[in-house]
Amino acid sequence: GGANITDTFNNATSGTLANPITISGGWDTTAMTSQSGWTVFDAVSATATVGLVVGCDFVTLNHLIFTRFNTALNLNGSTKKGYILSNCTFTSAAGLFTLPSHSMTISSCNFLNLVGGISIPQTTNYNTDGTAYSISSCTMIGNTSGDGFTVPASIGSPAVTIHDCAV
Repeated sequence: GGANITDTFNNATSGTLANPITISGGWDTTAMTSQSGWTVFDAVSATATVGLVVGCDFVTLNHLIFTRFNTALNLNGSTKKGYILSNCTFTSAAGLFTLPSHSMTISSCNFLNLVGGISIPQTTNYNTDGTAYSISSCTMIGNTSGDGFTVPASIGSPAVTIHDCAV
């Protein structure tokens, strides 16, 4: 089987708002100077049931594909703050992840053939933190429950923003 990668970032030191940790893929294999492709985490022969456990805060994930995991990604920092998903694809997973109860930015991501949708948590943290979820330019296709993006009815202020998405 493949390598178990679940603890790679599980005990890392957290980034900060001004200086987040960036985990990015898709770099050209020759000079590593351009991000023109994707890095794929595929559970087809891996021993892990979770694609990646991120046990630190203020982390940006970019140009990554997670496929065929029970849970594609576990965002599990101590404060669960400062996560950004950009240009990622999550496909053929039994579950995506539990969304953190603090704001998160998700942009230009694809959610394909997953069980369930994206359910933004009900919390007062958005008001306390002064920032809420922002989801933009994402595509969700083939999710078995048909949930799409779910926002609680009384989420408070600031408001969650979802725009330019296709479900």
